[in-house]
Amino acid sequence: MGKILYFYESHHKDRDQFCCIHIDAEECDRTDKEKIEMLKHKYGADSNAVKVRVKGYFPDKD
Repeated sequence: MGKILYFYESHHKDRDQFCCIHIDAEECDRTDKEKIEMLKHKYGADSNAVKVRVKGYFPDKD
C-alpha cells in the first residue's frame, strides 16, 4: 500500500484505529492570516489549495 493511500485510509476507512487530529488554520492563533487571505484570493475559497493548506482537508478528486 502506498504512503498516500495509507495516510488517507488512516483518516477515513481505518479512522477508528488511529488518533486523528484536524487543524483549521483559520481557527489557529499561530497562523499568518494574511497568507490565508492571499491563498483564497489567488486560488479561490473553495479550491483544493485552500481546502488542503488552510482547512486541513483532503482535496477533491480532480
